[in-house]
Amino acid sequence: MTAPRKPKDVGNGLVCASFGAGGEWLSLATVHPEAGFVELNGLPLFAPEWRGDPDATRRFRSWMRREEHAFLHVEAGRAEVSTRQDVPKGTRGVIQRVTIKATHRTRPAGIRIRANGRLGWPALAMISEVNPPTEEGTKPRMKAREGTLRIAGEGGPVIVQAWLRKGGDSAQGSTEGRSDQRIGWKILRRKMPTAVAWVDWPGEAEEVRIDIACTFDTPQPEVPEWCDRARLRPPEPDEEAAREEIRPLRVPARLVKPLGRMNQRAASYIRGCTALAVSGVERTILTDHRILPLSWTRDGYWQAKLLLTMWARGGHNEDEQYVADHLRWLFLRCERPDGRWVRSHHADGRRKDLPLQSDQQLYPLLELADYAVATGRLPGLPPERSWKELVEEAWAAALEAVDDELGLIRTDENPADDVPANPYLLSDQVLLWHTALRLAEVAALIGLEKAQLKAVADRTHEAFLEHYPIEGPLGRMWAYSVNGRGGVERYMDANDLPAALAPMWGFCKTTDELWRTTMRFAFDRENPGFVDGPMGGLGSRHTPGTWTLGDIMGWVGFGLMADDEASEAALERLVRSAFTDGMLPEAYDPEGSGSAVRHWFAWPGSALAAILLEHAARD
Repeated sequence: MTAPRKPKDVGNGLVCASFGAGGEWLSLATVHPEAGFVELNGLPLFAPEWRGDPDATRRFRSWMRREEHAFLHVEAGRAEVSTRQDVPKGTRGVIQRVTIKATHRTRPAGIRIRANGRLGWPALAMISEVNPPTEEGTKPRMKAREGTLRIAGEGGPVIVQAWLRKGGDSAQGSTEGRSDQRIGWKILRRKMPTAVAWVDWPGEAEEVRIDIACTFDTPQPEVPEWCDRARLRPPEPDEEAAREEIRPLRVPARLVKPLGRMNQRAASYIRGCTALAVSGVERTILTDHRILPLSWTRDGYWQAKLLLTMWARGGHNEDEQYVADHLRWLFLRCERPDGRWVRSHHADGRRKDLPLQSDQQLYPLLELADYAVATGRLPGLPPERSWKELVEEAWAAALEAVDDELGLIRTDENPADDVPANPYLLSDQVLLWHTALRLAEVAALIGLEKAQLKAVADRTHEAFLEHYPIEGPLGRMWAYSVNGRGGVERYMDANDLPAALAPMWGFCKTTDELWRTTMRFAFDRENPGFVDGPMGGLGSRHTPGTWTLGDIMGWVGFGLMADDEASEAALERLVRSAFTDGMLPEAYDPEGSGSAVRHWFAWPGSALAAILLEHAARD
């Protein structure tokens, strides 16, 4: 299978952008302090009748990758155009350095830069639509003056400027920098406003170089006085503890290098494109920056987990700050009138989709506990707020979903955003148990009662052992969901990662026959979630195809069962399905065509990298 391609993505945590294969500007986005996530792109509006239509939604998503829907193009006939993108740190702008080379035969009369796009809120083209967006946004507007193009809209404006570089003739070999004269723009009046800039080809020159800068004219976030932004240094590695550390998963030597590249790309994508500053001390973490630039706390947790894991191993100093900012965003910024997080939130904290997903009440608490364990402290808060108060409120909201009689936590939707057959999910119980014990580890630091947290974990485990063992097609196993009155569902989904991690977290032993049968069932044709084919594996009812999260579950589950062949095969599929830039899709064609589903999705790459770094050893 040939590695699939996707657009190039760049960012710096304030602004993010995507580019086509020829350097076309597909998108430029930021989080505006009042408007939320806004994007400049050349896409058509998402028609209301497409809402709830999976085929129309996927078609619109595919347009996001197409150069014809870019908002800015450089047109130079048959000349060779190459580009490089720079994102200066601390700015909301991207600079593209364009080089146009031509022979006498391919030399154009000139170079045209064409801009036509809309600045506004993203379409949020969702498969499982619950609370569709209602904002229409303002009509796009363009103004040109003295070499500056101003594109107005929601959360704008965006300032576009272009310069010729001095000494562009390759025969002279000069790279002296920009000329003082910006290239002028002309507005063309059309349905979607269009502007063009023209540069005559300079005589017999073989090469022309142009810099194009697109920048949001938005105030920079300020840091309040109460927040200490001094960087924490990770603790010195304990070599003796490292030697005694148990790493139950294995990575074949031939896959170490490609997986390392994928790990680095997962982290750089978070730092640049999904962990975006909302204020000077708050930062959202989005599921992706193009298709669904929204916050699911589940997706955010695994991205934050990777940053913390890398920071603890001597990675970027700012990774710890990003997680601290994200925790403040979760607990202080998100709209939670009843104390709970909803299915998804906008980048500015507003609620988007309202159904209860119980695992998403737990991941923010687990993230805070992980941060406290890794750093030995809690993120700073305004003087009037305390982590004890915030955690107690969130924990109480989570426990409201626990049935007093059954001792199980219920949900309205599963992690695939689908309504399950029964309200009590296997993965939710494992996660509740794990979160309670993880909070108990840092209870003294937060000011919580350790015994109460451990009591919740004990009761959850006892209730699980009472309700989840069932007879399955491969023998005794765990149910995917139960109703507490005898109703059970025999199913496994690629989104239920805690089920595979249960032994690693200590919920059960790797020798537990019910867990082992459950994992074998997940990858058996008896499972309705299994996808057949040469590249078949665990999928989801949510989206057809083999899911990369399912391959991660296979690598973990079979690895813990010491089935090296199956575990290695799952890891091999992850490497083969990765895009050329190292990111993982949501799903791919089980027939092996290389076709991918959802080209932007941060969760699988982040989860894979975090588990690799913490629990895997090289063979």
